[in-house]
Amino acid sequence: MDRTDSLFDRLHSDFSLLLDSRQYIFLIRTGDHIFDDFLFKKIKSDLLHGKDSPNSQSIELKNDGEKIKWVEIIPGGEDFFENLKNLGENQENSSDAKFIYVLPSSLLNTLVDQHKEADILPHCIFLSDKFHTYRRFILEQTFLLKEINNGKEQVSSLFDAPIISKESSISKMYFFCCSYGKENTSITTPRLQSGLSSFHTFLDEKGSDFIKKFDGTISLDAIESFFRSFIYVRKDYFFPLSLELSDIISYTNLPINEAEILLSTASDAEFQILTKTETRYSIKIPEYLKEWKDLVRWIEHEKRAYQQYQRLETLANDYFGNLGTLLSKEQIDQALIWEQEAAGFYVWEKKYNHNKALTSNYILLSQNHLEEQLKTQQKKRARLLKNSIRVSIAVSIAFLLSSFTALIAYLERNSAIKQQELALLAKEEAEESRSIAEIERLQALEAQKNERLALGKAEIERLLALESKAQADIQRSNAIVALDMAKVSEKQASIAREVAEKNEVIANEATRNAEVNFEKSEKLRNQQEARATALEALGHFDNKNIALGFSLAQEAFYKNYNNDGFPLQAEIFKALLYGKILDKSEELNVLLEFPGKHVSLSPSQDEIAVYTINGRISIFEKSSSGFSFKHHIPIDGYVKTMGYLGDERLIYLTLEGQIFETNPKNLKTSRISGTTYSSMLRISGGTNLWLATKAQGGTDIFSTIDEVSTILGETSQNPNQAILVNNTQFIWAADNKLYQSRSPQEKWEYFFSANSPIKSMAWSKTHDCLVIGLENGQIQTLNPFNVAARNEEFSIHASRISHLEIIPYDFGTELMISTGYDGSINLFILDQTKPIASSVSSRISLTAHRSWIREFIMDRKNSVAYSIGNDRMLKIWPLALEELLRSDQQ
Repeated sequence: MDRTDSLFDRLHSDFSLLLDSRQYIFLIRTGDHIFDDFLFKKIKSDLLHGKDSPNSQSIELKNDGEKIKWVEIIPGGEDFFENLKNLGENQENSSDAKFIYVLPSSLLNTLVDQHKEADILPHCIFLSDKFHTYRRFILEQTFLLKEINNGKEQVSSLFDAPIISKESSISKMYFFCCSYGKENTSITTPRLQSGLSSFHTFLDEKGSDFIKKFDGTISLDAIESFFRSFIYVRKDYFFPLSLELSDIISYTNLPINEAEILLSTASDAEFQILTKTETRYSIKIPEYLKEWKDLVRWIEHEKRAYQQYQRLETLANDYFGNLGTLLSKEQIDQALIWEQEAAGFYVWEKKYNHNKALTSNYILLSQNHLEEQLKTQQKKRARLLKNSIRVSIAVSIAFLLSSFTALIAYLERNSAIKQQELALLAKEEAEESRSIAEIERLQALEAQKNERLALGKAEIERLLALESKAQADIQRSNAIVALDMAKVSEKQASIAREVAEKNEVIANEATRNAEVNFEKSEKLRNQQEARATALEALGHFDNKNIALGFSLAQEAFYKNYNNDGFPLQAEIFKALLYGKILDKSEELNVLLEFPGKHVSLSPSQDEIAVYTINGRISIFEKSSSGFSFKHHIPIDGYVKTMGYLGDERLIYLTLEGQIFETNPKNLKTSRISGTTYSSMLRISGGTNLWLATKAQGGTDIFSTIDEVSTILGETSQNPNQAILVNNTQFIWAADNKLYQSRSPQEKWEYFFSANSPIKSMAWSKTHDCLVIGLENGQIQTLNPFNVAARNEEFSIHASRISHLEIIPYDFGTELMISTGYDGSINLFILDQTKPIASSVSSRISLTAHRSWIREFIMDRKNSVAYSIGNDRMLKIWPLALEELLRSDQQ
């Protein structure tokens, strides 16, 4: 199997995995039609098992009895906008078939605008992710199909240029090779290299030659209108349409003979600007949209015309909706100028569904309103002229009347002056009478004041007498108080003696507390020094000084433990573990020939089965130096799940849905059941039960009794995880929902929903709770017997959690292990005195693999773990604390 076949197998595996877990998926085009068509043909061939499929936009496929509908969404097609609006809304709950929607990448923004991004992107497969991996192979295959030999090796070598490899599509490279090969029949490498200097400009030159071909027969405006009909503007971006001949004529009003000539010439072998699919035409090479300068300029004309018309339509809608006003004179002049310049745009109103009558009526109403304003102003000026003559006559009459009135006012003024003089004389007489009255009032106030002074002096003398009597009473009272104070002082002296005795007792107690606190502070200081020693040990490990580093790690452990520190403190445990891993790295790392997918450990822990992506199961046996290869097991089909049922029994589920049993010793293989299954998993929690989900629905439960697999019962739902808790309660996970039952045969009862699909489960006896690992990289805790109790969520991995494991550990603790598709392994110490949140915040993160961790298994008896990943590594993790503290590690 060469590298390209391996890559296509990986593409098929990823595609099938997403199609199995989703009701519908979006296959996003790259825009490079040769690349896209090649991959579409490959995917359809895989789904139909090699059979040819009809070349249609909407076909129905069948994959292992399952209906799959293939639908290509083409811009400009019939009911395109209605289909795009309702895309995916009715397929989620459909049980008839699964859907594969093929979309141009430019439509993804439109789809995200209508839905939430989180509901769209998990369903997408982007072909551009595979572009750089496959395109050289696809270009060479295209050369073979088209029987092109001239210069194909030199053109293929263009992919080695960094700039060209990032900017150029297969379609452009193929077109260049065809065009250059025709012009240079006797091609040589030096001549080709000199011709490649125009590689980036030849599309623009082809476009210019296309225009020159119609010089004098078809106008440049008609050519521009023809190509602008293939562009659809939406907000600030645009995308090409797929049109029939009738669509082009309705958008451009071109004569049918000119439209047919333009279509024929643009799609012929010389220019290849357009491509024809059945009866529809579309832009063939995406680079034409940005490298043919004339087409770029025409697209800008389309965008400006669309934006201007959209603004005018918005003003019209506002006016007719009673929210806006009519146009002013300057706006009307501008709209008329624009209407004259972009007159050709109005024949395309069918493409944009614009209301031409609405804008035309709006402009006409604005013009009529402006004319009415001008007429009203002229009538107003005429009325003002007549009114000015009438005002002049009225002013003359008013002047005569005002002169007569002024004469009468002068006579009345003289009479008023005489009356004012009489009033001043009366005022002077009144002022003199007021002065005399004020003098008499002051004399009366002086007499009253003298009387009050005499009364005040008599009152003072009476008060002095009373004060003398009061002082005598006070002196007598003071004598009595002094006697009482003497008695109080005697009592206080007695109390002070008792307080002094109590203070002596408190001082002794404080001394003892100080000694205890000093001892505690010394222990805390020693604990901190132990942590510092562990960090120093990690530094020595980085410098490859393993012996000294491990010695410091052991010293840190005992110093921390002897000073009442938590035995499994994170930095110290990490230093011990790193020392063990580095010291035994050759024994603990097994390099595989191919990336691994499944790993299983025999019950006797002396044998490991590994399945790699090349479709082979390899057996490794334990030796003095670790694990060594033993032999391969021949298998039929692609393995989806496998595991040991005993030291001499290994079962596996193939991609075709068949379950086989093989003996790793004598390599004898047989099929267990004639039923077809879609998945298989073991019920964790110490059981010997396996679940196998039928392809047609329902789940069988298998148990091994005397080397015979029998069906115990059948469930009505299909779980993706299962665990037995406390030997009494089965918990089942289906997607993101949890159910429980007393036995596998009983009906499930729903009790909880997580915020993401559940990928693994484990039970903590220390905290009496269930821990679930989710697809979004979080772990969540809950009590299945008390769902109302507080649940906690923690973000652990950057991507999906692939496995969770909780095992009993030293010092009355539990060791929780989580692995993820981000390639890391996290260790958490669970203790009754520490909440899970504290354990999560002080976790130990191990960078285990350079790629996905596909599977993780645990030897619970010996506290040894095994992990396998896409980086072709089988890693062994010794986690037993006694093993880490052995003196021979030094």
